[in-house]
Amino acid sequence: MAPGGLPDISGMTSLKVDVTGAIPEQWNADELRRRFERFGDIGDVFVPRERYSDRPRPFAFVRFVEDDDATEAIKEMNG
Repeated sequence: MAPGGLPDISGMTSLKVDVTGAIPEQWNADELRRRFERFGDIGDVFVPRERYSDRPRPFAFVRFVEDDDATEAIKEMNG
């Protein structure tokens, strides 16, 4: 971890995952990790939250250790 408790994401490839429509009930880091780990090693998953309500926002970031794994995830999950 980097100073301040944040993960060191340098060298990782980030994918932005967007929700279309209503946010799924299982919209959390664990569920996203479970859905994307079949493509390769995941270094970090971040689901931003609303400032005042603490509800999850309709997007997240899945960060892969290897660029090729991120590319494969994009091919399979896009759409």
